[in-house]
Amino acid sequence: MKNTKKAKDHLTKIRKIIAKNPSPIFKMSKDDVIKTLRETREKIWKEKIAIRH
Repeated sequence: MKNTKKAKDHLTKIRKIIAKNPSPIFKMSKDDVIKTLRETREKIWKEKIAIRH
């Protein structure tokens, strides 16, 4: 019971923080979001490959 209340309070706090300062991704157009996600994915893959070699 205690953990449930704590989790609910934490979720409420996170929602308030996001409402005050939303991520830039929410302000982007659909095409910009897709472009950003592709660039991020490419960067992550390059980093993973660099770590292996």
